[in-house]
Amino acid sequence: MNHSNTVPMFKSLVYLSGKRTMYVGPLKRLLEQSNSLTTLIISIDKELGLIDNSTGQSYVSKSFLIPAGSHVTVDTNDSIIAFCFLDTLGTDLAKLIPSMASCVHIDDSSACYSGIPNEAAVIEQAAEIFKHRPSAEYVFERLDNWIEDSSSGNCCLPDARIAKAIELITRDYATNVSIDEIASAVGLSAPRLIQLFKQVTGIPIRRFRLCHRIFVSLLNLGNGMSLTDAVVEAGFSDYSHFSRIFKELGSVKPSELLSSRNLVDLRVLSKTTSTKANQLHSHTAC
Repeated sequence: MNHSNTVPMFKSLVYLSGKRTMYVGPLKRLLEQSNSLTTLIISIDKELGLIDNSTGQSYVSKSFLIPAGSHVTVDTNDSIIAFCFLDTLGTDLAKLIPSMASCVHIDDSSACYSGIPNEAAVIEQAAEIFKHRPSAEYVFERLDNWIEDSSSGNCCLPDARIAKAIELITRDYATNVSIDEIASAVGLSAPRLIQLFKQVTGIPIRRFRLCHRIFVSLLNLGNGMSLTDAVVEAGFSDYSHFSRIFKELGSVKPSELLSSRNLVDLRVLSKTTSTKANQLHSHTAC
């Protein structure tokens, strides 16, 4: 079924929760993913392309699972897509990997994955989300199902030290808590914390901190702040700083999503608004 002829062109949607974030709508044709968090990308209509940045080789699928830090570019083919940022500690990734249909080897040292289980049903549900624009509670229940239906049930627990480090960073999101301070709090040396954080999350601490500030900026927008106030409260010096980091991490200018001519609908999971400073596994559309 070709949804491009059946799904109306509504404004894009951004769903925010303390654990995951989902964007549903069109994005620009090429999205460079090297600086991004772990993502699950599902096309509602046309096939997606996954391009290995080191070789230029391209792979085609309706869905891709891309671990954080993968040196790839996504060709959206001008499709309507569901772009899901998964949990930072890697639990979602570990649940999904064993049941993905294919492994795509990237630059001889890493891998991405294509073909989410029950792909046709997942695509249909993503199309319904874009068409009917349901609540955040409904959408994150669907995303939970996509991930849990893929799980063998034997997922390892996340590293408690990195979980605590993430808690410290997200609790004081507007402050640059030093790596030495975080390392001391979690019982690691600073070099070991830096190494283990990237090993567990796929990204450096600085990048995670900036990604979380983008998430908080979007959460502030969803709670009614002006764009300028939202980004400053989240820890950016001004809108120009926010815009530069947003483009660097997300491969999209914020003006393409947040301008008055192309507003997105922001939907926030209700419990997220009351626990903004305590988001252990927070994510951001970056």
